[in-house]
Amino acid sequence: QILFSILSVEKDFAVFGEFVDITANLIGNLLHSGEFKYAVSLIKFLRDLSRNEKISPEQKERLSKAMEGVASEGIIKDLEEVIDTTDKIKPEELKEFLLLFGKTAIKPICELLAVVQKMEMRKTIVDALVEMGNETPEVFLPFLADKRWYLIRNTVIVLRRIGSPALLEPVGKLVSHKEPRVRKEVLLYLEAVPEPRALSYIMKLLNDDAGALRIHALKTLAGSKFQGALKPILEITASKEFEGMDIAEKRAVFEALGELGADEVVPMFKEMLLKRYWFNKAKEKESVILAVAGLRKAKTDAAIKALEEGSAVKKDEFKTFITQAIRSISVEKAKAATK
Repeated sequence: QILFSILSVEKDFAVFGEFVDITANLIGNLLHSGEFKYAVSLIKFLRDLSRNEKISPEQKERLSKAMEGVASEGIIKDLEEVIDTTDKIKPEELKEFLLLFGKTAIKPICELLAVVQKMEMRKTIVDALVEMGNETPEVFLPFLADKRWYLIRNTVIVLRRIGSPALLEPVGKLVSHKEPRVRKEVLLYLEAVPEPRALSYIMKLLNDDAGALRIHALKTLAGSKFQGALKPILEITASKEFEGMDIAEKRAVFEALGELGADEVVPMFKEMLLKRYWFNKAKEKESVILAVAGLRKAKTDAAIKALEEGSAVKKDEFKTFITQAIRSISVEKAKAATK
């Protein structure tokens, strides 16, 4: 309090600047030695002083530069060592510390995010970056082109949490990134962002190398009711690759067709449901499972009628699949009627 009172009325710019430099150096030394609590107290002191109406604009600028110096890459490197090799910093303390610097420190803090190993602390850094860049997500653009895939992934996580479509195009282009963990986060961003144009990027993931991402993309497109996806998904069923897919992915394809196509695809599903494979029961079982999955998602009167026709001619486990689908649709319609 005494120092604050003295400095708030100090007119000699050289004396003021010298004190600020000493304080900034002390903060760095405290961070380097792991004395985090005291470093935070001094940073708060400089921040509060910069907000004092009694000091001049020149002094405020001097304080601002000092704060930027505290958030230098060297200090951030020291902080990383303290975080990963000691337990001196708690997550809530780290977040409070990072937020003290504001937007000017986003670059070194992103670098910190790239090197910290402790998962809990990375989540804390993401939380801080979301708050710091919430109104200006474009500050994260340079990190989407970084050579380190994990920094790109973490940056996309920050942008997804912010929820802004401002960087839709540069994030969307990452659907072709070589690292599947980046593509996964890109899909989650595209799924969350309130922008219809995101669907065109999700469509590209229908041909992804990773089956799990293809299934996720199918479910996202189906849930969005995006009619532009119906034809490309139909084309998947006629492709050479379709036969090599596992049953989970094939089922996701037919469920998406049922949700998007409704009565338009019921005739195709009905034909598959009723078709008999006299010498290949495994093929018939797959055909029934896929047809039932599609009809179950369509849920129209025509779909229910097709299921009932199938139930009348199929036997054993095939009939069980169909009966369960009819019952499930009935329960859903009953629940919808009571709302």
